[in-house]
Order: sequence, then C-alpha cells, then structure tokens
Amino acid sequence: MQNGPKWDHYNISIDSNTKTKRISSRKEKILGLEFFRSDLEEIQDLKLLQHGGIYLLINVDFSSETKYQMYIGECSSLMKRIKQHNSNKAFWNRGLIFTKDDDTLDRGENRYLETKLFEFLNELDRFQFVNKIDPSEEPKDSIIREICDSYLESIEVILHLFNYIEPADFEDTESKTNQNENYIEIQLGASKSGKTPRWKRYNLIPLNTEIRKFFPKYKEDFIFETDIGEISSYVTSRSGKSDYDPEVEGKYIAKGIFEWYREHEELEPGDFLIIKELIPKKRYHLSCRKNK
Repeated sequence: MQNGPKWDHYNISIDSNTKTKRISSRKEKILGLEFFRSDLEEIQDLKLLQHGGIYLLINVDFSSETKYQMYIGECSSLMKRIKQHNSNKAFWNRGLIFTKDDDTLDRGENRYLETKLFEFLNELDRFQFVNKIDPSEEPKDSIIREICDSYLESIEVILHLFNYIEPADFEDTESKTNQNENYIEIQLGASKSGKTPRWKRYNLIPLNTEIRKFFPKYKEDFIFETDIGEISSYVTSRSGKSDYDPEVEGKYIAKGIFEWYREHEELEPGDFLIIKELIPKKRYHLSCRKNK
C-alpha cells in the first residue's frame, strides 16, 4: 500500500476580493498563498504577509513551452521583501509564499527550507531559476531537522495543489519488504519522477503497512545498533487524525538516521536496509547491502 499524501488533510480557499488562493496543512500548519503581482497593493495588509517565511516569484506563461522563470528567497517579513523585489525585478507575474499561521518559523528554519526547496525544484528541470542559493547548514538538532522536513513535505503537496508540480515529482515507488519473525529487509524505492527519492532527500527509513508493527508504537523510543554507534529513534509522520491507532500510525523513521545515511552515501534505489530485532520493540540492529 502506497504511503502517499492525504489530500483531505489540506484546506483550500479562494478569496474573490484579493484574488488569492490559500492552501494550508492541517497537521503541520504550513500555509501557502498564491497571488498575482498586479494585486500586490490590495493584499499588502494581509496579516500572514507580515510573517517570515519562504517566497517564490514566478513568470507563469501558459502560451509558452519554455521553463517558468523563478526566484526563491526567505525573509523575516514577506511583504516588505516582496515590495523590494517589485521595484527592481521585472520578470515575475505571480508570487507564492509559505509560512506558518502563528509566525513561528525562525530564520534558521527559513534558511534550511529555502535551500532544500531550491534543490528539489531545481532538480525537476522544470523551472529556470534567476538566482542561486548558498546551501545553509543542516540543523544540528535532529528533532528540528525532522520538523523542517515534515514542513517540506507539506510544501511539496501544496505546490502540487497549486498545479506547479505533479505527484510523480515528490512521491516514491513503494519500498518492497521481506519479513520473518525477527528480521526485515526493506528494498529502497525510486522516485516516480526519476529524480532523488524522498527517503534519500530527507534521510528516512520508509515503512509500509506490512512491516509497521515490527516497530514500537508511534513516537515510542527504541534503539538501533549500527556501524556508527547506537541511534535512538522512533516511528513518526502520522496522518493528522485525532483518533489514530498508535500501533499502526506512522510512515517512516527519521530521528538520528541522517548521520547513518551520511556514512552510507552509496545507497541507491534497489539497495536493501536490513533490520534485525534484538529485543522486541526495544532494540534493533540496522545494516545495509547493495543490490547485486
């Protein structure tokens, strides 16, 4: 069963007065707003445009088969920065912003989101960026990195709902699994678009319904014994429902996995993760092997 995005977990609204379209994730509270440049004056007082966040300036031309020109940036005050661009950048006719309704994205999170979103969109070869991004440092706190990566997942879905990307651009083929009583193999899936798969982009161990119960309850800590030492982790990314079942909820393992994947950069789609249960629901051994 494919662990794709849950489309009904996003709210979509259109404001006929300001001609803006708003899409928000009910779980991560990430909000995307699309607007026309010609309506900038009418929307300048919108509260969320006073927030910090990520913005995209785009030249949308449906009559042309060329790539859309795009500029990406991050800032602590979206409207202030977009107004500056309005006075000195002529190419764009639409804007997109991503923020949180409570304005809780900090500058470090914005920089990380900007870098990862630029890498993702640039790899699609669908947009022509008019600027370049200097890579930001990865958040040192694995919890912060996990939160930011969940924000990025929401942003990708919102971009699809705005019709800028297709599901194949951000969904992977399902990872295949083999399992016996205390041992599983996960064959890592490929991206449907042929680009970098999600598990590699966000350093995830993907789970499907067949192997989910091999691991503890949702966000219940356990230990991986690995070749780089012990990693404390848990199953994360639930559907957003308030009445979820902790025994089966969760789509991947992320905490602490970044460091392990960094030591195994050779892993590609088709290769295997091997996980042996040492103490049920408490301790596992994580290793990998190449697909011959």
